[in-house]
Amino acid sequence: NSAAMEAGLQEGDVITRIDHERIHFYREVMLISSLNKGETMEVHYERDGQEGVTYVTPKYSEEDQRYYIGIANGGEYLKCNPLQVFQYGFYEVEYWVKLTFKSLGMVLQGQVTKEDVSGPIGIAKLVGDSYDHAEENYGTASAILTMLEIVVLLSVNLGILNLLPFPALD
Repeated sequence: NSAAMEAGLQEGDVITRIDHERIHFYREVMLISSLNKGETMEVHYERDGQEGVTYVTPKYSEEDQRYYIGIANGGEYLKCNPLQVFQYGFYEVEYWVKLTFKSLGMVLQGQVTKEDVSGPIGIAKLVGDSYDHAEENYGTASAILTMLEIVVLLSVNLGILNLLPFPALD
């Protein structure tokens, strides 16, 4: 009963683009979906080697107070060769840059409150909680990968915030 299903998307379809944004990771679909305010999205996908296009209008959830497109459990892991590791590493950094700029836009538009922003203590708590959750549920290897992901997130955030001409952000 999801918006994606009504638009003709099926399990196993590979989403390649939403509106004008290329999709490399499931998290990009989640980001676009979570920021959508009910506008119809042009979704490009591949099914059985064929490309297709459909239009998805997200449905509003009263319970969660947000719109959903109805895509979950985002895909499969790709076993990468050494060259693809660098390629997907670039995509990962690109994702965090997009997320950082979109988050800054939300702050400037007043869509984010001061409770949604963290300082050093909040970041330390997030790191500890994330490590504990990943290790407890998925093992040490997953916890280490989670920590590496947080390092990338913090590096990108600090890099972008330090480029902005606001001394308070330094």
